[in-house]
Amino acid sequence: MNNPSAARASITIEQLITEAEATLRADPSQVETVIRQLAELDPQAFPAGRAASLIFGGNARVMAGEYAAARPLLEEGLALSTRLEELGLAVRACNGLGAVHVMTGEFGQALDLHMQGLTLARSLNREAQSRSGLLSRTLMSIGSLYYALHDHEQALAYHSEALQEAERGQGRTFMPRLNMATNQASLGHLENALTLRRELLAEARQSGSTVEEAFVLSDLADNLLQLGQFTEAREVALSALSLTKALGLQLEHGQMLRVLGLLEAAGGRPELARPLLEQALALGERMPSTPLQLAAHRDLSGVLESAGDLAGALRHARAHHALERRDLLLIAERRTQMAGTQLKVELLRRQAEEQDRQNAALEAVNQQLRETQERLLYAATHDDLTGLVVRAALEEAMADDLLLAPDRLRALLMIDIDHFKQVNDSFGHHVGDAFLQEIARRLRAAASPTDDVARRGGDEFTVYLRNVDSPAEAMNRAEQLLRAIARPMTLEGHSLLVTTSIGMAVYPHDGTDVVTLEKHADIALYRAKEKRNQVCRFESVTGDTDSD
Repeated sequence: MNNPSAARASITIEQLITEAEATLRADPSQVETVIRQLAELDPQAFPAGRAASLIFGGNARVMAGEYAAARPLLEEGLALSTRLEELGLAVRACNGLGAVHVMTGEFGQALDLHMQGLTLARSLNREAQSRSGLLSRTLMSIGSLYYALHDHEQALAYHSEALQEAERGQGRTFMPRLNMATNQASLGHLENALTLRRELLAEARQSGSTVEEAFVLSDLADNLLQLGQFTEAREVALSALSLTKALGLQLEHGQMLRVLGLLEAAGGRPELARPLLEQALALGERMPSTPLQLAAHRDLSGVLESAGDLAGALRHARAHHALERRDLLLIAERRTQMAGTQLKVELLRRQAEEQDRQNAALEAVNQQLRETQERLLYAATHDDLTGLVVRAALEEAMADDLLLAPDRLRALLMIDIDHFKQVNDSFGHHVGDAFLQEIARRLRAAASPTDDVARRGGDEFTVYLRNVDSPAEAMNRAEQLLRAIARPMTLEGHSLLVTTSIGMAVYPHDGTDVVTLEKHADIALYRAKEKRNQVCRFESVTGDTDSD
């Protein structure tokens, strides 16, 4: 900002803000200086100066992960800018508050704020929209909100609209394209994402925007890792690690610690991988960031297993599964919050436009709510790829079943496909997905109609045998599943032979509750994986498995 304290009638507050944003893209360390300069603007010439200072201060704290400190600043800034009818500032405040609500799990309120910001941004004239890019930014925020809920199709729709809006207004397209690269990667188009991210990195460096460079470097390092380009991934991750630390970008910093940990593990150095992944986990817990924690627990489990620390691997695997279950429930709850907000917006629009059809519109909305809730329930309890129930839904069904008929014999089978990674590495993820779908079909076909078949995640499945006459029968049925999976299969012209490892726990001999049965089946699975193509039943410390 060039001497903003000098009140010049020809300069508007929006122009000063646009200048301030350009300054911060180039040098984020100037944020406190910018906030102070905005606060010191002549209130007669720039009555919205204080509101701008509050909103910039709040959004700076959002970037630093200080959400509790950001909220009161943004709320006061929104109230002031609304009273002064400074729509551009109000949109920025809505976007910042929406981000706070997302990070604190209040997704319904977040969507409310973003929709409020979208309405305000659309009310700006075309010149103001183009100059500020606020409409594009708000669309991006809504898309990112849906992305956080794993609704990638809706996220892609909003991010595409944001990019179209930025191009139509001839404004900056950097952030919309960065989001599009994220969408491409999430859909498995890693090469396309890599090409776009390389272009964006060159642009960020050319423009001198260190924040944008840090964002791209973080995404690029993970992209390269997933494509197996380890040497370049390490170079990029080290650059990103330094830059994200300097800029205070905690989430991206944690992601780079994790990438470097995985690179050490890939190089056969688990003793170097472990501390990096533990640092990433600690940062994820401190922020907190559930995605970072989930990834770090999963990666630590794999590293410790390869190093022979099965107890540590199991501990992190269990932590990952517990956190994953909680996250699934939270996502379902947040999707319901979102659905409620979306329906409220739709209802208000209908009431304004069609007063004479209010009752019919309300019934349509209620029906939509019922259908949405049914879809959300299905999405929360079923795996997208295979259509099998997810772990959390199976655990709930098991708990109910054990409670209703505690005297009946059951068995829990934990199933892991041997060497599945080789399928992905050799033939690609699309063949890997088709492979998992075929495994799911075979398990459903081989299991009894009364049994439950679930996907735990990755190449791991669970079968719950609801009614068996004896542990010996449970073993026979597990071996039938082993043989069913072992049958040759042909996928997209590739002939595949696979084997399976199965761990089994029998109720009530090996456990009388869901957690214990899962733990003991997990332990048996580790024994089976040591031999491959085996079914192993849990053995207690005394070795008593009670085969009667």
